[in-house]
Amino acid sequence: MIEIEKKIMLQKREAVNTNVDEFMSKLNYRIETSKTNRQIFLTSSVMVLLILLLTVTQFGAPDLELDNYLVKEKGLKYITAFRDNTNYIKSARSGLGIFEMGESATAQDRAEWKPLIRWLEL
Repeated sequence: MIEIEKKIMLQKREAVNTNVDEFMSKLNYRIETSKTNRQIFLTSSVMVLLILLLTVTQFGAPDLELDNYLVKEKGLKYITAFRDNTNYIKSARSGLGIFEMGESATAQDRAEWKPLIRWLEL
């Protein structure tokens, strides 16, 4: 091997040697970012679904019950329905979730959330 080839080979070896800690740190950051993005996507999807459900129930589905409309006309899976009540208003005002409020006052609301939570596998 001539001298130039030896220098080229040495340079390639040096380029391959990377800092393992730096690599692992970057990899961990990307994994955590990916998890966060997945959680944001899932939460956003659930919020869009809830807004759709609330909109349809507010303005009424055209001549059909809500579950039939969503399943038959829109091809969506019917998971649960949420009743209109003041617990959600109290929840928004206090900054607490339904599951953080008194259990006896929100028992029916908690029961309405269970099918959705099971469907999301949380």
